[in-house]
Amino acid sequence: MEVPRRRLLALLGSSALAGCAQLPRSNNSGTPLSLPAGSNAWPTQTADPERTHTNHSASGPRHQSFTRQAYDGISAADPIRVVGDVVYGYNGNVFAYSLSDEKFIWETPALTRQLIVTEDYVIHSDPTITALDRKTGEQRWHVPKEEAILQSSRPHIAFTNGTIAAADEEGNLIGTRNGTVRWQQSIPSNRSQSSPGRVTTVRLLSSSENLIRIVRRDQEITRKHGTPEIQRTYVDAFSHDGTPVFHYEFSGYPTGSMVTESRLYLARLLPSISTTDQGTSYPDELTSITVIDTTSGEIVGKRIIPLDHNTIRGIFGFAATDGEPITVQNHRLHRLTPSTLTTKWSSEPFPDQPRQIAVGANTIYAAVGGDSKQSQVRCIDAATGDTIWTESVKADRISQLILVDESLFISTSKPNQLIRLRA
Repeated sequence: MEVPRRRLLALLGSSALAGCAQLPRSNNSGTPLSLPAGSNAWPTQTADPERTHTNHSASGPRHQSFTRQAYDGISAADPIRVVGDVVYGYNGNVFAYSLSDEKFIWETPALTRQLIVTEDYVIHSDPTITALDRKTGEQRWHVPKEEAILQSSRPHIAFTNGTIAAADEEGNLIGTRNGTVRWQQSIPSNRSQSSPGRVTTVRLLSSSENLIRIVRRDQEITRKHGTPEIQRTYVDAFSHDGTPVFHYEFSGYPTGSMVTESRLYLARLLPSISTTDQGTSYPDELTSITVIDTTSGEIVGKRIIPLDHNTIRGIFGFAATDGEPITVQNHRLHRLTPSTLTTKWSSEPFPDQPRQIAVGANTIYAAVGGDSKQSQVRCIDAATGDTIWTESVKADRISQLILVDESLFISTSKPNQLIRLRA
């Protein structure tokens, strides 16, 4: 079931959404934040506001004649950013690390979910939104918990139109600039934790037009043959000043999402019931891809993909190249045509499900874990899906891929290293 409530929300105001509270907007709530200039100011998947994994201005090592350098002791599992010659990351501490000097510049204890690096600050979310001086690591401002409606620590954060937006696990949302809360939207009462089921914020995405919050709700129901869960997916878009723009309610739960070319791509896993030849019912599953225009709020594309029980179910992630979606599914990458969502190419199968992706100007890099503490990174031609090269990495896990100019950075655990492949 799809329940649209689009542009009318902006006209109806606070009466359209029960439980929404909005603060008055102020003209003196701080200078808009700005991101560092240059092609190397690129975030990884958890800090990427659109989650496209894409740095179109970076070429990366397209041929295997690259140089390889390892920086030991950098356990920058998630997240990590590279700006110029400095790596900003999280390893139990938020830190800045100099690649040229091969040493930490500063470290600050925190338990953060994401990092945002601006011209002046490194912003994290433990226990609330906090800005550290980018050069020294000293705290410059934070949002007091008593001034925000956020109910849980380590909220999801995104950079949007010079403002930091944050959503807690219950779906409550705020916009802040330099520690001042400019607006806030609480989750509607019919979708809050007090209503039946469990509510979890899954994504906070930023498009050029809107801020998009994706929330999942699980609700157990009692049936004759057990107590299965009903999953719902709620998609809400807000303007950059917090005004509601459109809302959708979908069945199933979200497995992947991104925004590119003013399009929201949303993948959901849909439960269904099939019947065997013996008349026994069992749960089967479908994956649905829905495309929403982030300007108008209209649904502009749909595709249902049947999944059999011998495959990895669901779409586990999205990336984009030239505005076209790349899906991660069934141990392969698939490039889709935006208008019809048909498959243009599928890559060779990986030994495991790819979990990390970085997309450059004409190449895609994907990482998987392997056997005997051996992982691998594969370079794929973005136009054809053909494998260009494969590089083995002696590590239990590859946690991040970061594409910066002509370099691909690989963050690993066991051993804790940052590996640089430079063209």
